[in-house]
Amino acid sequence: MRAILIKQKDLDLTKTLEQQTINSYLIFDITNSYRQNFGLHSLKWNEKVANTAYQHSKDMFINDYFSHTNQKGQDPFSRIMENGIEYSFAGENIAYGFTNGIMAAEAWMNSVNHRETILNKNFTHLGVGSHSWYYTQNFITPFN
Repeated sequence: MRAILIKQKDLDLTKTLEQQTINSYLIFDITNSYRQNFGLHSLKWNEKVANTAYQHSKDMFINDYFSHTNQKGQDPFSRIMENGIEYSFAGENIAYGFTNGIMAAEAWMNSVNHRETILNKNFTHLGVGSHSWYYTQNFITPFN
């Protein structure tokens, strides 16, 4: 165990757009912190990718589902390309139900597959989008 989080009953740090934005940047910083601890380069923030991630989190919230594939049948890769982002390598982590981005990031690191995505040395950029209790990380490596 790395830490203990003590919180008030019914604490929700996801209600406002400002809180959701803070959660996205927290996840970004925590992700880079973990990568540095494992000797990997830090990822660069990509605003277009962050918007793609945010739109997916918002869509899951509005349409009450939890999946990498949206209700139009689009996977993360097609959503990224639809937003005009060209990449050579991409990946995604999603989470639901955590009261803040710190808890979502910690949960991903405690999951083998999600941790492998976070620690993948091939990624160079990251965009994170949070909406309510939904969190999406989109990782890419743009074409050079």
